[in-house]
Amino acid sequence: YPEAVAEAKSALQMNSRAIELYNQLALVYLETGQLDLATFMCFKAMEAADGAEKNAQLQANFGTIFLKQGYEGDAVGAFNKALELDPNQLSALQFLSTYYMDNRNYKAAMPLLERIVAQVPLLAGPRINLGIALRGEGRLEEAVSAYNEALRLDPANPEPHRNLAVLYGDYMKAYEQAIGEVEAYRRNGGNQAGDLDAWIAQIKKDKEKADKRQKKEDDE
Repeated sequence: YPEAVAEAKSALQMNSRAIELYNQLALVYLETGQLDLATFMCFKAMEAADGAEKNAQLQANFGTIFLKQGYEGDAVGAFNKALELDPNQLSALQFLSTYYMDNRNYKAAMPLLERIVAQVPLLAGPRINLGIALRGEGRLEEAVSAYNEALRLDPANPEPHRNLAVLYGDYMKAYEQAIGEVEAYRRNGGNQAGDLDAWIAQIKKDKEKADKRQKKEDDE
């Protein structure tokens, strides 16, 4: 970080209108927790750099600053502005997709998550989030595919198994598959044994109830 700051400052002395340099410094200051300096660099860019108001990275930097200051509404506005300028601005995609997911607005989150997956196709995390959004929209088979793709990318990750267990047990009523995924979650290091035993016991109870309902319907 010190070397990056020194190089950027040196370059700014030669070209004080270079928006990329202000963005670089702002990012370094954000990553090192120097919020005041990051804010200064962003406002300095707006003042000195040509076309700064139309720079997607600068808008995303403002979004991050607002978020760290606790101004969520302003952060949403800044990140949306960044995506208007560059639909693939990754910081904005990551924040807004998480924001929509937290608010259960899966329909809004899904296209953002799909763009993230396209940019970082080898990461399992975005696939898991996409699976959750697909599940929320009722596209269950597609959610299964997203979780399985996450497992292909990161076989040791327990989280796809946990999400598959929820999907199979709570949504698809495929109880045996749900139990198998809980056990796979256990094998991959997920959670404590007692919690998982209780989860499996609950799935078995749900299966018994479903079997009784089915038997009653068949008898009638």
